[in-house]
Amino acid sequence: MSARSLITDNLAYKAIALGLALGAWFLAQDEQIFHATIEAPVDYLQPEGEGLILMNDGPLPNPVTLRVSGSRTAVNRLVEKAREVEIRYVVDLRDAEPGRAVHSFLRPPGGVTDDVAVDTVSPAEVDLVYDNVATVTVPVLLRTRGKLPPGFVETSRSVTPKEVTLTGSTTDLKHLEFVQTVPLRLDDLEAAFAGSVSLDLAALHLTPGSPRAAQVEFGVEEASAEHEFAGIQVALGEGWVGYDVAPASCVVRLAGPVPVLDELRNRGLTVRLDGDPTTLVFPEGADARVAYSPNAGDGWPAVRVVMDHPRKDEIELRSVEPLTFTVRPPPPPTEPAPDEVPEAPEAPE
Repeated sequence: MSARSLITDNLAYKAIALGLALGAWFLAQDEQIFHATIEAPVDYLQPEGEGLILMNDGPLPNPVTLRVSGSRTAVNRLVEKAREVEIRYVVDLRDAEPGRAVHSFLRPPGGVTDDVAVDTVSPAEVDLVYDNVATVTVPVLLRTRGKLPPGFVETSRSVTPKEVTLTGSTTDLKHLEFVQTVPLRLDDLEAAFAGSVSLDLAALHLTPGSPRAAQVEFGVEEASAEHEFAGIQVALGEGWVGYDVAPASCVVRLAGPVPVLDELRNRGLTVRLDGDPTTLVFPEGADARVAYSPNAGDGWPAVRVVMDHPRKDEIELRSVEPLTFTVRPPPPPTEPAPDEVPEAPEAPE
């Protein structure tokens, strides 16, 4: 028998056999169990009107995850319907009453056909708690946190409105005496604050129409004080090199805004012996006396306080101690000793 006859003989029977084999293969495939995971959105139909309020603190489950199984055809068809958002739950709560209600997601959502089994559902159920609605009017208090920076003081505070009307859970509101704002931080507040601050309503279940913020004005200004600067060295001005002044340090008292005084404490405050030293008269064997003088630039020797600060005009000089200082002139230059005259050589005898 030739190879050709092996192929061409009984061709019809062979085609029938091939078709039966393919049909059996497809039937076997369809009878296998396939699995898939889909997500079903949830439509929550809440109670109508304003008589009830939902007390759940977190969001309600949405969507719900389902693990399904069935034939390849049925599972693929369900996956496609889920992709087209044709599989969804409807949770009808329009007739809910005050208290706790549990809704189960174990019953398959709309769109799931009987040829697919729902193996697992996550979450399996949702707890819902409803309460009656009440309305109260309470004062608003401003809450602060921290302290103002050094040198600054509070001058005023106000909240607008002074009272708010809240609508929400009867359980939450029946013992409510006031509401506070979220804390206004003071640590970096160096100027007056005016703006909207949220109310601290985290523990309350309120209707969307309840107010959520208040207008706050918080006054801040620099504090004024008197500071004593002790141990300030008396510097020597131009032309006073070699002179000695006693005492060599003094005490200065200044008054004004605390931040400016604090900056002067670190830099910008100088006590200096100024003027023309040639105008001083030094009695023979005695030192001269100079006094503190607030006037600069008159040329007369005096001890002066110098403040190098852009806001020095806001500072008041209260006192300087001591008020007089002793000045000793430089020692006179020493005259060189006359050159020694060499001895003449002795004449020979």
